[in-house]
Amino acid sequence: MTEIAPESLPLRVALQRGGLSLRNQVFLGELDENIDVSECLLRGTYIKVTRHSGGGALQIHSGYTNGFRSEEEIIRTFGDVERWPSQRFEGAWGVTHPDHGAYRSENARTHQSRQQDPCPLCFTLMALSGVCGNCD
Repeated sequence: MTEIAPESLPLRVALQRGGLSLRNQVFLGELDENIDVSECLLRGTYIKVTRHSGGGALQIHSGYTNGFRSEEEIIRTFGDVERWPSQRFEGAWGVTHPDHGAYRSENARTHQSRQQDPCPLCFTLMALSGVCGNCD
């Protein structure tokens, strides 16, 4: 029997098919702008994101992503969010998604997580007041 190779998907499609919440999809949309995404593969319990430059792939789970190369890479991508050293490989870091459920690392650096909701029309994060700066 021939094994079928997993289908590489655009990041946004992989996030939707992976069942991530809309808030987490909007949050992770920053990866396309700041990480050299090569391909995204659905892997049962997570999404594997490989990079054009090689090295460790990101693993996107429902409430967190790990495999970032440094804390600075997270800050450059998402700003000052909850992040933690990952044990996936030497020097790896992880980030907690806005909708993260029960997951919380003991080593997590606690920062105020984003509380904005995505705009239902343009999907950008709205101000904490609930008003979209793009649509209003």
